Amino acid sequence: MPDFPEDIESRIHELENIVESEPSAEAFSELAELLRTSEKLNKARQICERGLTLFPEDERCLLTYTRILMDSDALESAEETLKVLIDVIGENVSILLLLGQIYDRHNDLSGIHKVAKKLAKEYSDDIRARRFLEYLKSQGYLEGLDIPVEKSAGVSAEGEVVRETEEAKEVRTPLPTPDSEVKTIPRTYSTRKTRKIAPIIPMEDLMHITALLKGVVGVNHVVLLTPDDRTLASKGCPNNMARSLGLLLRSLKRALYVAFNSLNFGDWKKGVMELKDSTVHMMVSKEHWFALVCESKVSLGALRIAVNAIISRHLKL
Repeated sequence: MPDFPEDIESRIHELENIVESEPSAEAFSELAELLRTSEKLNKARQICERGLTLFPEDERCLLTYTRILMDSDALESAEETLKVLIDVIGENVSILLLLGQIYDRHNDLSGIHKVAKKLAKEYSDDIRARRFLEYLKSQGYLEGLDIPVEKSAGVSAEGEVVRETEEAKEVRTPLPTPDSEVKTIPRTYSTRKTRKIAPIIPMEDLMHITALLKGVVGVNHVVLLTPDDRTLASKGCPNNMARSLGLLLRSLKRALYVAFNSLNFGDWKKGVMELKDSTVHMMVSKEHWFALVCESKVSLGALRIAVNAIISRHLKL
């Protein structure tokens, strides 16, 4: 398989031309995000800084920049950028979760306590806040604090929980970049906005699901893209395949890759990509995207039944 899906590379080239000829906040943020997910962090940071120079109050650029900094392990600058973002859109549960992750990596107990108190007081009904508080409690961070931690029970009848932005994501594997190289972004002010996303599922549960899916007859490898754009692969999946399918799933999620057939059954959507000796079945359930690398002659009916059984039993929000 190629290192990058063709449509992603062509979209990057298209956006590079757009930011030169008709610069916009949308073009800068999308280009920086594609470069980030392609693991070109230095170039992604440069593009995002250019965008923020022209559009310092743009929420998308600030969010993408925060994620780039967190991916680069520039945590202090990521925290400063989040403070700028608070000035732009106001404080919300997603920003508090990101701050909590930064404080966790810093071992900043006072920061963790501050975030935990706000989550418990203002966002006790948000399942992601409850899950994060459960994690903090399991790590012993909440000892001595009067913070009730309720067991997360699920989501609303509509299967959704509210959050303030689609772009705020959890920390991915960091790559070292000197914090001193990161530019300071001036604070600005604007209004609050709200959007939606699925809740976060514990990583160990997702790894268990990938292992179960790989055990289905005819399935050779499994790649999973989480709602916060982290890529997981089943044991034994080649690195280049995991990387390529992760990028492909991201492009599907962003509606950049349109040349595939889709079938709907239940709450699933399925696309099929034919390779030389195998078939890739791409599916989405509860905002989790799956790519199953299967034998060419795998029975679609049997695959569907087995996969649906695993997902319905183990992918619990």
